[in-house]
Amino acid sequence: MNYISREELCEYLNPIYDLERLIGRISYRTANPRDLIAFGNSLAMLPYIKQILKEFSGELLKNLEAALDPLADLKELIDKAIVEEPPITVREGGIIKEGYHEEYPQANGQTYGGDMPVEESGNMLILATAIAIIEGNADYAAKHWDVLTTWADYLKKEGLDPDNQLCTDDFAGHFAHNTNLSIKAIMGIAGYGKMAGMLGKKEIADSYLATAREMAGKWISMAKDGDHYKLTFDKSGTWSQKYNLVWDRLLDLNIFPSEIAETETAYYKTRQNKYGLPLDNREDYTKSDWILWSACLTGNTADFETFMLPVWKYANETTSRVPLSDWHYTSDGTQRGFQARSVVGGYYMRLLEKRLKK
Repeated sequence: MNYISREELCEYLNPIYDLERLIGRISYRTANPRDLIAFGNSLAMLPYIKQILKEFSGELLKNLEAALDPLADLKELIDKAIVEEPPITVREGGIIKEGYHEEYPQANGQTYGGDMPVEESGNMLILATAIAIIEGNADYAAKHWDVLTTWADYLKKEGLDPDNQLCTDDFAGHFAHNTNLSIKAIMGIAGYGKMAGMLGKKEIADSYLATAREMAGKWISMAKDGDHYKLTFDKSGTWSQKYNLVWDRLLDLNIFPSEIAETETAYYKTRQNKYGLPLDNREDYTKSDWILWSACLTGNTADFETFMLPVWKYANETTSRVPLSDWHYTSDGTQRGFQARSVVGGYYMRLLEKRLKK
């Protein structure tokens, strides 16, 4: 019997991958999607191995059988979350099974090397709020209230201190604790509260607006760094454009004290270069559309012109003879990348402000 059992044991041990390597890669967060599938396939052998070990009478193997955890919950999680034949790299996308994360709706028509759950949820809520203000009613939001609620609840849970992920500035790579991304989450929640109020859902409106204000208070405490606010909550001595804050004033949400925008604007003036304000402290380059958003933070015309004119100077003097690039170096005005993109619609933020403030 033991000989047969040994043969069976070898049969189930052979398909197991190098678990030490796989666990090491998973622990250090360097595993790729196929590593996870290999790990799951290895776990699938454990129940059979545990059953075979019961047939041995030796004390050592009996103790091993008793201690062996088949890790059924982990195997189930991998099976539930990861597609059967994922790509090799995260950047290719298409890794998570559709419908796995019920709190975060699918937005898989694009692949950026990772999803943008906070970014995209916040975007949709802000857009829906803007539509409601322009139309004077929240009828459009009412038609999609269930999914808007899904997004708002997701941001309540995950938005204040975002995990490692991309934001719209995907070219800058993944990073966690993004303060500007956190603002977008707070704006999304506040927008949901405003729309609820427009629909007569007073209790919901009061609750979500109160949550947004509470999160804003925490944001201020977590992001404060002397005379400005940080790029990421965990790193002092950093800064970034908080262009997402523009929606607080434009959508008449009034979640953050006006002093936040004034403080940031004053600090930006000390960081501006000949051809514009850098995106953040990490690089000399900028996104000119975001500069025009940041220029509208206070609503002050002089502040707007202070940040707008270097962008005009860049467009007028750049030596990069291409259709207008929205990604350029602020010191010499040369193109960093991108050209002729529709995102330059962001240049019209000041006009949108006037439309919303009518």
